[in-house]
Amino acid sequence: FMDSSGIGMLLNRYKQVKRLGGNLYLTGCSKGILRIIKLSGLEKIVKITHSIDDIL
Repeated sequence: FMDSSGIGMLLNRYKQVKRLGGNLYLTGCSKGILRIIKLSGLEKIVKITHSIDDIL
């Protein structure tokens, strides 16, 4: 479960990370969370991976 405050928190973290020249990755998300991420449009700005090994 994630509500609008969770989406807002991700947006704020994304802005902070981008300002520092980095990327925001999400990993290990449940199907429900992935659905919310896609419905909100966040998948356009954050990188979604299956595991942390995909990032490293």
